[in-house]
Amino acid sequence: MSSGSRSADVVNAAKEAWELHSQTALSDLDLLSKLNDAVTKQYEGMGNRAHVLREGHAKLKAEYARLEQCFEAIETLEGGVNQAENALRELDDFSKRLEVAYKAALQEAKIKAWAE
Repeated sequence: MSSGSRSADVVNAAKEAWELHSQTALSDLDLLSKLNDAVTKQYEGMGNRAHVLREGHAKLKAEYARLEQCFEAIETLEGGVNQAENALRELDDFSKRLEVAYKAALQEAKIKAWAE
């Protein structure tokens, strides 16, 4: 084998290796491009969904603040109801004592009236 034919063989082998490497690189690039397209398609609506979630969160937060005010008003009313219930109990106790005193006074008046 002559040195010219060996050089040609080496060049051809290098050329084939380069072509194989280039085809592999292009194949990898094509695969990465397809994967990128698939991921892009999968997540393309995420920005909009995140925006909708942020808006929903803001609305819920505002509604919770409004409900907090309602709960505070209910607690205030509940305190007033408790005070009214206590006052009614005291009034009921007083009216019972008054009734007992009235009946005792009436009984005493009847006894005096019979005694005379």
